[in-house]
Amino acid sequence: MIRRYHLSLLLLCLAALISCSKSETSRVTIPAEFTDYISGYTSGKISSEGEIAVTLIQPVAKDKQAKSGLFKFTPAVSGKPEWVSDKTVVFKPEDKLKSGKKYNVAF
Repeated sequence: MIRRYHLSLLLLCLAALISCSKSETSRVTIPAEFTDYISGYTSGKISSEGEIAVTLIQPVAKDKQAKSGLFKFTPAVSGKPEWVSDKTVVFKPEDKLKSGKKYNVAF
């Protein structure tokens, strides 16, 4: 009985290790010419209802905060940017993003 328990536990641990194996991920980095301007951004996997945020190093005056044209998505995504502070702009998609789909975003 104890041996069967140990075997079951071993198989369960093995299954957990296999399911947690590393999957292929792409590393996102800020190009060197932008590190003086951008301090953070959304990257990696996000919820289909997620937002994409970019945080700048320097504040942007309200009269200089663009209301469109800040984000370019491939494939295209409809939505609008919203400044949540003088340093952070968030893109809010009109519709849910497609689950499992890869999007590239240029700012």
